[in-house]
Amino acid sequence: MRLPGFFKQLGAARATIHPPVLTLPGNQKKQGAGSGGLAAADQTQMEAAASVAVASTPGRQHFHPGHPKAWLRFNAAGTIAASHNIASVTDSGTGDWTVNIATDFSSGNYCGVGFAGVGAATGSSGWDQLGIDAASAAGTFNVGYFSAAGSQDTPTTARADPTIDELHVTFLGDQA
Repeated sequence: MRLPGFFKQLGAARATIHPPVLTLPGNQKKQGAGSGGLAAADQTQMEAAASVAVASTPGRQHFHPGHPKAWLRFNAAGTIAASHNIASVTDSGTGDWTVNIATDFSSGNYCGVGFAGVGAATGSSGWDQLGIDAASAAGTFNVGYFSAAGSQDTPTTARADPTIDELHVTFLGDQA
């Protein structure tokens, strides 16, 4: 990259900015066409999550098993405040929502992790839980919210709508 005007004002005729060079530990060799950099990992390499000889690029990162494939923040009415790879949320009743994932997973064997905003600020006591209460499918995930009328040793199975409209769910696994 040349910035002649700026450097002429500083008294330099021209300047070149060089990109950083990636060095690898030990006896690993650099890969790539011509530039001496790492080759980009393909989908298979990202899904295997084992190579240290290829680079993860933004366009392939979502294939890594440890990368969230979908996430959302929504309220008790099922209105989405923010999301990634979520088609919609259906309010199926008191404390019950079906999350519809835009790009399906390869099977129902993926992980959905959720939590609800509760605590002293909401005037609630005890603890609340947000979790799976039906088998997940490749493109849908059922979320249930359960009231604080229980303890960690004997949780309640009574559904309730949360006292705070802040529900969060993240999904990890292999997409189709």
